[in-house]
Amino acid sequence: MAGNARIAGGQVTISQRGGIVGRATVGAAGFRLSGRVGRYLVVYAESVRIDGEVGGDLRIAARSVEIGPDAKIHGKLIYRSPHPAKIDPAAVIAGRVTLSS
Repeated sequence: MAGNARIAGGQVTISQRGGIVGRATVGAAGFRLSGRVGRYLVVYAESVRIDGEVGGDLRIAARSVEIGPDAKIHGKLIYRSPHPAKIDPAAVIAGRVTLSS
């Protein structure tokens, strides 16, 4: 998808074949990224799994946060969750990881 995107839905997936060139904001019950977001990504969801690429900062507010082994985050990861994020050691995060209050 070219440009920026605002997406809302029950289960939202950006697959390996999909992507957003610019910025994205997502509100969903469940969100999964296997594709690419070119700039920053903001997600509000119950559960989030990132296994794709984010070209800038990633901000998440979710009950559960998983960063998989194929994740590449070229900026900071800032998240708010009642549980610690599960971050695979193979994931690449260029900036700081911050649990915000």
